[in-house]
Amino acid sequence: MNSTEVLPRDYREQMQKAALEFLCRHQGEHLGDELHLFERTCDYLVNRMEVPAFMALRLAHLAMTQLAERPGRIVVDRAASDAERACLVNSFTGESAFVPLRLLPHRLQVGLAATSL
Repeated sequence: MNSTEVLPRDYREQMQKAALEFLCRHQGEHLGDELHLFERTCDYLVNRMEVPAFMALRLAHLAMTQLAERPGRIVVDRAASDAERACLVNSFTGESAFVPLRLLPHRLQVGLAATSL
């Protein structure tokens, strides 16, 4: 007899996949603020996917770990950035490029300027 009941592991995997997809869609909005991206992912899981809050924290953490392990992710090197330029690094190749802060979103400019003081 076939059962249509979702097994707990399948549910966890599907919700983790949903969290990872959310992270991929929104990571560009939070280049300098991974904590805010994490919080948004948790909110998405709880409010849109109806995942219990305790589970959403763990799933968001696992999804962020998966995202960080993906090749070719662009990250901000705060140590190499200065008051006028941000250093963006391709995590897969190690290539870096300096981008004028004025070309980045305002919230990222403020975040980088605060760390360079």
